[in-house]
Amino acid sequence: MSSYANFYLRMNDSFAPIGCYSRNSEIYKAVDDFCFYGQIRAFTIEKLNEIINNLESKINNIRKQDKIDEQHCQMIMQAANNSIEAKMEAIYNIESNREERNEYVEELEFAADTFRVFLNMIDDFKYSSLNQNFSNDSNHYIYVGIEACGDLGSIQE
Repeated sequence: MSSYANFYLRMNDSFAPIGCYSRNSEIYKAVDDFCFYGQIRAFTIEKLNEIINNLESKINNIRKQDKIDEQHCQMIMQAANNSIEAKMEAIYNIESNREERNEYVEELEFAADTFRVFLNMIDDFKYSSLNQNFSNDSNHYIYVGIEACGDLGSIQE
């Protein structure tokens, strides 16, 4: 059976599912070390910020590599001792890698945006008129669990 990162909104003692992401997703990978299979853990604002910062750091490192590759392509084109076929093959390989990295960046950006939404939800609930319907601890409105999609595990505060 495949495992999923399930996200829940806690309302008093009940949990409403708000997202389910497979093991292949960057969202799952971002919470895999935070939550063990069969547990549900509460997100704090600090943990969400940490996850977002880690994802943004990965994105920035990939973008730096893109700039290096761009310079490398320019150097290949200016090299006088290679055939045009060799230059084109080298550039093609660089561009292929770049396209794969850009797809990866899109996945990372989606994950970071998802965690930003969760962060905004927590922040909005702190100041909402609905606040009395939620847990007393304003940091614990969003929970994550690693389990089969939709299954609730044990709660770890």
